[in-house]
Amino acid sequence: MVCGVIIAENVLRLVPKNTHSWDKFVSPEEFERMLKDNNCNVALIYGMKYEFWRDHWAWSSCMDINYAMHAIKDY
Repeated sequence: MVCGVIIAENVLRLVPKNTHSWDKFVSPEEFERMLKDNNCNVALIYGMKYEFWRDHWAWSSCMDINYAMHAIKDY
């Protein structure tokens, strides 16, 4: 994760420096626990990657930096 942020902020300059705050990052596991604590069942978790050479987002198995989660609320 550290490497991806350094590359995005300092090497490729895709985002401004200091865009990422480590203390605000929520891991997929932590987010899933928060959802379960609020009566939600996680249905899907996908990693996301940005392919800068194509200016395109794609699904990925890697959830180190970007991910999307689908959860369903129990009533």
